Amino acid sequence: MHLLKAGVDFATISQWLGHASLNTTMRYARADIDLKRQALAQVFPGILAPPKGGAFVFQGEDITGWLRRL
Repeated sequence: MHLLKAGVDFATISQWLGHASLNTTMRYARADIDLKRQALAQVFPGILAPPKGGAFVFQGEDITGWLRRL
């Protein structure tokens, strides 16, 4: 996975690892969560963005009162 992330193509990685076909190498690539996260971030940048910080305002209530109303 480090080679793939560094930009080495699948064919070269497959040959180095001694895989019989590119399909074998592709199985390992599919399992990598970091690649999935990068792909999703490119398509849906707002969804995987870290949450915005800030205080939640309870409009004058204490937190226990607000939780009781849920």
